[in-house]
Amino acid sequence: MATFGVVLAVVYLFGYLRLNLASFSQTVRVAGITSESGSSFGERWSAAPDEAAEQQVLQSHWDAYFSETEREARAGAQIVVWPELSGMTFDSDEAFYLDQAQEVARENGIYLTIPMGIVDTSTGQRTENKLLLIDPTGAIVFEHVKYGGHIIEGGLLGDKKLRTVTTPFGVISGAICYDMDFPTVIQQSGRNGTGLMLVPSSDWREIDPIHSQMAVFRAIENGTSMVRQVDHALSIAVDPYGRVLAQTDFYSSSDRTLVAQVPVEEVPTLYAAFGRWFEWLCFAGFLFVVAWSLIARRQAS
Repeated sequence: MATFGVVLAVVYLFGYLRLNLASFSQTVRVAGITSESGSSFGERWSAAPDEAAEQQVLQSHWDAYFSETEREARAGAQIVVWPELSGMTFDSDEAFYLDQAQEVARENGIYLTIPMGIVDTSTGQRTENKLLLIDPTGAIVFEHVKYGGHIIEGGLLGDKKLRTVTTPFGVISGAICYDMDFPTVIQQSGRNGTGLMLVPSSDWREIDPIHSQMAVFRAIENGTSMVRQVDHALSIAVDPYGRVLAQTDFYSSSDRTLVAQVPVEEVPTLYAAFGRWFEWLCFAGFLFVVAWSLIARRQAS
């Protein structure tokens, strides 16, 4: 009991000091926006009577996101994140809307995170769910394709490799929603210098807020900040220690904008250094203690 008490006290003391002595030299203003929910957009799009009306709905959807992006840029945001599949478009129009997004990023001097859903014009099926990060020059600096969760048959499947880009604030990477539920994949962020994970997502009421809270564990494990902008659930920004910097819930907010000053500095962690070995070491230690106690009991009797 004494040994257990000492170990527990040391763990709590270490955690207390680690959190309270943590500081960051620089932060960046990040804004997450949900201009129109996917369900609302889907209803308007499916109700369009003809192709011309569909294009009008599509353009108005993108214009709403561009407008709020520019608003947040004027307010000082240097990074803007949209929720998963907010950049829906037909494959024939992809280049058209992407050009507009690049122009918005260039004119406002921001990093713009565009989560695109590409729909095959001939079949009407979504074939791609991907994340593009556009830098202040308008260049696409990385592309991430979703690999977790429901992937439509015949759709593009990601390769489970996290891309990164070095910015004036630090190293940025990204994943999409359910991708964060794969600890061994996200562990790359703890080993490639990532200081900020951008995670566009789309959930539903039954997993709100637990799915966002699950993603926070990936940030803590790998010592990286995270901004998870979510359609139909809790949007949240945390630092590498899991401390909440800002949050807003889709169902309790009329304005679904998330704004936070986020550090982009990597924090070393045991999980990033040793991966699953640390977990197995803890498990092996537990088995050793159990075996040792049983042997000691038998010897005593």
